[in-house]
Amino acid sequence: MRQLRITNCELRIGFTERFTASVLAVLLCALVVSPVAADDAGVGERVLHKEVVVPASRADVWRAWTTSEGLAEWWVKESKIECKVLGPYEMYLVPDAEEGKRGGESARVLSYIPLEMFSFEWTFPPKIPALRDAGAKTHVVLRFDELDDGNTRVRFDQLGWGVGEDWDAGYAYFDKAWSYVLDLLKSHFEAKSEHSDSWIDGAVNVTAKYGAHKEQVFEVELPTDIATAWNTLTTDEGVRSFLSPNPHIEMFAGGAYALFGESTAKVLGFVPQRQIVVTGSAPLEFPNVRMGGTWAVIDLEVDGDDATHVTMTCLGWQSGEEWEAAFDYFLQNNPVFLNLLRKRFTEGPLEWSDPGPGGTPTFTRTELK
Repeated sequence: MRQLRITNCELRIGFTERFTASVLAVLLCALVVSPVAADDAGVGERVLHKEVVVPASRADVWRAWTTSEGLAEWWVKESKIECKVLGPYEMYLVPDAEEGKRGGESARVLSYIPLEMFSFEWTFPPKIPALRDAGAKTHVVLRFDELDDGNTRVRFDQLGWGVGEDWDAGYAYFDKAWSYVLDLLKSHFEAKSEHSDSWIDGAVNVTAKYGAHKEQVFEVELPTDIATAWNTLTTDEGVRSFLSPNPHIEMFAGGAYALFGESTAKVLGFVPQRQIVVTGSAPLEFPNVRMGGTWAVIDLEVDGDDATHVTMTCLGWQSGEEWEAAFDYFLQNNPVFLNLLRKRFTEGPLEWSDPGPGGTPTFTRTELK
């Protein structure tokens, strides 16, 4: 016998009778449950439709629905799943109950397209005794769409509804229940993706936080009093003393906070000698990031005599290749900014030359006395 394996599911292909039986099973399943979206359902067909975007790859979301191991990580701890046509798809929501009352017993896999579509039967809960005792079932069709940002959209449709008060009660029950389940799925992958990395770059402590809400945190100790540190970060003269020859700083809400001539950053707010909040900027190679969305919170705190602790937190990161590249860029370059700030107080301020029209300024460092 040959065997063809596809991801976590398998379709066994033998010869003669077994081959014929397998083909008939697939064809029968296609007739029983065509995977249609809500918009494609027949006239008068009632469809319970939901969608959720999950921060995970399509392969990981597929595993979460089609294997007992994957399902146990986020929803039902005990189940019997064989991802093959007409294989069991039984979830034991009450595993200690007597047989027949443990949950989704007798439910089966109906059809699938690996990584794209998965369909299964679904039974009714004890809260709807007439339908449960009668063995009534609906069927669920899941579709998994891989998005450009690496996330996965799950499209959920539950079909096969009958008519009557019991069916109406079942629909209302599952409308709430499946919203809860899809929220569980999303929360599971959000928690799974949350992690952070920390390291030291020169004199700067760096923390990169990943997950649903990414952020960067940079911390540095300055050997100077808080008033001097504040003036260095909030005046043209102060920024020239450690970073660039032509900054443009306007300390009012909406004012410029251009550390370099081409910067588009603006002041969002401040508390004198305590905090500055500014919009983010970015090099021309990151046009979408440059258009806006990020911001930085710079906190200053007295840390002993003639010492100031500076914490810069960068937030507002979005998804996509450009944003990922920009995130990595600033993880490397924001420590450069803060190390240069510290160097102004450990080695001395910069003095910039005036090269005239079209020239490039150069600097010398004035030694500390």
